[in-house]
Amino acid sequence: MKLLIPLKNNGFTLIEVIIVMIILSSFFLIGLIVDQKMYSHRTLQEEKLLIVSILQKIRSRSLNNIYESSHGLHINENNYIIFRTVPYSESESTNENIPKNNKYTITGSPELQNSDNEIEIIFTELSGEPINTGEIKLYNGIEQEYININKRGLIDW
Repeated sequence: MKLLIPLKNNGFTLIEVIIVMIILSSFFLIGLIVDQKMYSHRTLQEEKLLIVSILQKIRSRSLNNIYESSHGLHINENNYIIFRTVPYSESESTNENIPKNNKYTITGSPELQNSDNEIEIIFTELSGEPINTGEIKLYNGIEQEYININKRGLIDW
C-alpha cells in the first residue's frame, strides 16, 4: 500500500511578488526624492559659502592694505572675479577668476549692481568698509539664500 503525501506549495504567488515589488519601488522612489532635495540644498549652501569666503578674502586684503589698493569682487555669468584695480577692468592681468556654478541664479540689490547689471562689491583699503552695501541672493529654483553686506563691512550670511 502506497501512502499519498499531499503536495506542499512552497513558492510565492504572482500577486505576492507584485505587492513586494510595489512596496520596494515606493521606498526607492521616496529615498530618491529626499536625496535630490538634500543634494540641491547642500550644493546651494556650498555656493553660498564660496561667495562668503571670497568676500572675506577681499575684505581681509583691503584691511591689510595688500598691494596698497582696494579690492573687490565682480560676479558675471560664469565667474567670480577678484580684482584690485578700481574700477574693475576685465582685461587686467591681476584678476583672479573663480568658476561659478551656473545652476544658480545670483542677483544683487540695486546698490551692488554696476551699469551692466552685474554684481560688484569693493572694499576700501585700510578700513575694509564697502563702497556699496546690499544683499546678494542665491536661488536654485526651490530655495533661496541671502548674503548681506552692511556699511561697516560685516558679511552676514
